[in-house]
Amino acid sequence: SKRIFPPVSLLDLFGSCLACRAYRQNMMTKGLRKSWFEIIISCLILQFGGTTLTGVLLGQTPSWIISKSALPAFLIMWWLTFFSPFDIYWNTIPNNPVLLFFIGIGSSLSSAHAVGSWGVDKALFNAFHVNTQQIRQSLYTCIFCGTLSASGGGMIAEWFNLFGTGDSTFTTKLTPKIFAIEQYKITATLNRSFLLSILYLSFIRADFSKQFGHAVLALLQVIHFLTQQMVPSI
Repeated sequence: SKRIFPPVSLLDLFGSCLACRAYRQNMMTKGLRKSWFEIIISCLILQFGGTTLTGVLLGQTPSWIISKSALPAFLIMWWLTFFSPFDIYWNTIPNNPVLLFFIGIGSSLSSAHAVGSWGVDKALFNAFHVNTQQIRQSLYTCIFCGTLSASGGGMIAEWFNLFGTGDSTFTTKLTPKIFAIEQYKITATLNRSFLLSILYLSFIRADFSKQFGHAVLALLQVIHFLTQQMVPSI
């Protein structure tokens, strides 16, 4: 039987939820009104900018574009966040602390998945590379893919100043927030993504299974999220 509705990626659903929520909160804080097209492009960058950079690095079509489940998940959250009837979604779900807690757990798993499956694994195990062996053996390529996939969306957002915070923070005088673990909330920071990529690649090089590496990344991301939630910053 034919599928009536497209498949939906649960991990992309969680990631898109936080990306769209962050963008709408910024609009409301600054009293901004933007077109639906600008909103969807900005939120797409936040959610899929990282895997897009990984695709560029590897000379491939970004995986989210050819995926059957990633874009539907994003479009669902984009519509719910900005255009749900009577704004019922925004008034009930994104501001509920209990639901946000579980969404945060899901987003932590999504960012861990970005480092592994959507990042390092694309360099290690993708059979469609023209120079498969060279890419697989390149430590730099593998680490860059994991780092970019998990944090590239935030990097692009700061570069283009999508949140309208003034001048771009990518200057010699300012430190981009994506480098500051305690400040950046949308996606994994550049610092953490880089370290997790090295850790995951170390497991693979030591002949541990992908499943083991993914489980460790997920556990570390969830622990980090719980620590941020339960331990007050000083």
